[in-house]
Amino acid sequence: MFGKNNNMVRRFYCFYGRVQGVGFRFTASAIAESLGLTGWVCNQDDHVEMEVQGPADQIDELIRGLNGESAWIRIERTTVEERPLKREKKFRITW
Repeated sequence: MFGKNNNMVRRFYCFYGRVQGVGFRFTASAIAESLGLTGWVCNQDDHVEMEVQGPADQIDELIRGLNGESAWIRIERTTVEERPLKREKKFRITW
C-alpha cells in the first residue's frame, strides 16, 4: 500500500454548491466504499470536506460519480490538495 511503485494518493477536497442536505456525504461514502477507497467526508458551515485515499484513477471515478450520481447534488466549485498517505481501513462519514 505504501510502496513507491503504486499510484496511491491521498487528496483533500472542499466542495461548494448544493452539497448540504442533499445526501452528498452518504453518496460519497457509498461510492468510495464500492471503489475500495478510504478516508472521510464531513459537512462544514458552507461546504463539504472530504479526504480520500486510494489509486488516483479510482478517486477520479469517485469525483465523476459525485458530479453525476444524484439529481440533487450540484458541485459549483471544488478545491483539492495532495496529502500524505495514512494507514486506515475504511471510508467514514464524520460529524
